[in-house]
Amino acid sequence: MYIGVSKVAVDILGLISSFTIFFSVYAILSLSLNLEYGVAGQPNFGKVLFYSIGCYTSGYISSVFLLYLTGHMVAIGSSEAIVLRGSIAESEPLINAVAFISSIAIAFIFGALAGYVASFPALKLKGDYLGITLLAAGEIFRIVIRGQESFSGGTQGIAGIPNPFIWISDVKLRYLSYALICLICAICIYLYMIKLVNSPYGRLLESIRDNEMASLSFGKKVSWIRGQVMMLGSGFAAIAGVLYSYYSGFVQADAFLPVVTFVVWVMVFMGGTANIKGSFLGALVISAIDLATRVVSFELQSKLGTMAFHIDYLRYIAYAILIILILMFKPSGLIPEKPIETPAWSAINEEKSVGGS
Repeated sequence: MYIGVSKVAVDILGLISSFTIFFSVYAILSLSLNLEYGVAGQPNFGKVLFYSIGCYTSGYISSVFLLYLTGHMVAIGSSEAIVLRGSIAESEPLINAVAFISSIAIAFIFGALAGYVASFPALKLKGDYLGITLLAAGEIFRIVIRGQESFSGGTQGIAGIPNPFIWISDVKLRYLSYALICLICAICIYLYMIKLVNSPYGRLLESIRDNEMASLSFGKKVSWIRGQVMMLGSGFAAIAGVLYSYYSGFVQADAFLPVVTFVVWVMVFMGGTANIKGSFLGALVISAIDLATRVVSFELQSKLGTMAFHIDYLRYIAYAILIILILMFKPSGLIPEKPIETPAWSAINEEKSVGGS
């Protein structure tokens, strides 16, 4: 994923902050894809589409909201607007916090709507056809958004998205505070997903994944349920986009390539499909590899200058090796799917244990 290493990541505290933010964003993306594919059986090769919607939503809202409330009507991509956003956010922390919270809420709504609209023509398609349709939708969105100068800043993107804690003078403490917010968001979504998967609705999703015809025969509205899953997963991906954009302070269309989606797929396969804990584990491993290679690359370039071989390529080689090893030796992932322990299932197991003793 194209997440740059912040200048704050030059010491232990900075590395902890950066790693926590990386992990939180990756974990949310992995959870959203695991819900769609692992639990509901819907392949989504356009995850980057909904991630980018969250990024652009937060970039646009933070840009327009801060400038509009203070009476500064300038182009969002201009250098004047970048300077103004930073000074306004620093002097008016409450307004900046409202913009951040609003970005999360609005991005979730936009992501959910986009998820349903993008998947609606393909809801009756099977398996890979749905995934390919979403892959094409992601590329179309990226190309179109590059030409929208007034909304997205065109090829230059939107810069100067202020950190919600920009009012904190200590840069390390500022990023650490934001890292905690990102981690809280990831944990909240994780707990929600645990509840969802173990609920009757979660079992319904798994029944559709395992035997769609059986679900239809019981009168379940499979197409509508698929749409609901896409809406929920896409909304979560948009939240991940918001968290990333406020960390990097910059959004640009060429960062949202299909490789972002495939990295998320690596996390899901590595951790284990349909296992929520596996999503966290996969995100943890990929975050460690990602940050380590970026920091090493940053340090080598700062000391040696431009190199003939870019060390960032090693990251993708590592991903490829990992996915091959997982598919060969642990095809169900590091944490395979386990049966859902309903109250009735637990009661039966207790009776068996009592009877056996």
